[in-house]
Amino acid sequence: MRWVGGVLWCLVWGFARTQGQSTWRYPDANWKEGFRPTADAAKFQHGHWDIDSGRELLSILLPVVPNHLEFGYMRNQLRTFHSLFDLESIAAWLIVTPHDHLQSMQRFFSYEVHKDLPGVKADLFQVVEDGQCASELLPDSKFKDLTLWPGWTRQQVVKLACANLIKTPFYLVLDADVFAARRAHALDLFVTDPCDHQAHHICDSQQSISYRCKNDCYPMAGGEEDWHMRWWRNSAETLQLDVRFDWEYAIGVTPQILATDISLQLGQYIQNRFQVDSWVAYLLEVFADRNQRNWDANHELQHDPAWTEYSIYYVFAQHAQVFEIYHATSIVLQQSAVWTQEQYDTWEPCHDTFDAGYGYLSLVQSNLKLPAEAVWARMQQCWHSTRKSRQ
Repeated sequence: MRWVGGVLWCLVWGFARTQGQSTWRYPDANWKEGFRPTADAAKFQHGHWDIDSGRELLSILLPVVPNHLEFGYMRNQLRTFHSLFDLESIAAWLIVTPHDHLQSMQRFFSYEVHKDLPGVKADLFQVVEDGQCASELLPDSKFKDLTLWPGWTRQQVVKLACANLIKTPFYLVLDADVFAARRAHALDLFVTDPCDHQAHHICDSQQSISYRCKNDCYPMAGGEEDWHMRWWRNSAETLQLDVRFDWEYAIGVTPQILATDISLQLGQYIQNRFQVDSWVAYLLEVFADRNQRNWDANHELQHDPAWTEYSIYYVFAQHAQVFEIYHATSIVLQQSAVWTQEQYDTWEPCHDTFDAGYGYLSLVQSNLKLPAEAVWARMQQCWHSTRKSRQ
């Protein structure tokens, strides 16, 4: 699930907001006893990271359930990243797939690296099954019923649960339809400041420079009719957090950079708060329970999930008062990303994407079911003639 927009909307929205802020409160007063903002920052466990080089800062996480279309989009993704992104600045590229697709994904990446990615170290790409991130995703798990937990829900879990496999303080989450749009090094995706130990910054080994990852943000509409707002409120309900929704903006959708510490601590909070052995099982059970209640009179499922991966991450991070320690608002995804057939019909990749000069990543929405070969053919109209001169 993604939103259309960009960081400029955030600035306009924030300027236009009035002084009056609305507060949304849960009726159960007991919820307010669990996780208070003043205590959250103190209880939050910051990881210890020794960063000797930019290569130790960022990993890539790509969850995928492969089919012919997804394989094609991944091929486009690899080609663009190989040409435009400094892959030596990435610690690892983790590809996460269901158990039944593990061998086909391993063959695909072994072939593509040999064929299309000369000079790239083969061990950069690590193909693992999603069960390594969470046992609830294994084939014999009670959560295997795709009618209750569809593939996109499992991918949302992967984006959070696979933090336990990440060896860097940050990881860039991709979908198969995302591609590189301009030359970049991993450090280009971060804001640097002087290191402040009291603020628990992610600092280099000399303890002089701190890093915060760049994230796209989107305006919070705030109305009951806005289904995006329902994602945030449902996520707060899932966490049983008493949240003041006075944010002017919030992070959006894939691609996003997440902090490993926050993802791990979110899971720890859920287990402590609800006294459960598995935070993943808790989220999946809450998801299925809400879906059962979301069928309307026409037996159609209303798009009102109990949580989404980024909304629950953001709600937790803001309530723990740690979001600004790890994240900074900036432009990562281009505004020229293609979301609709109408946009694709008028898309001029040379002008709109590869020479746009802002945003490091772009995408052509895979839900449009456009052949990946056709998308690549349109990119190639300008690819070879312009990529050497783009900065």
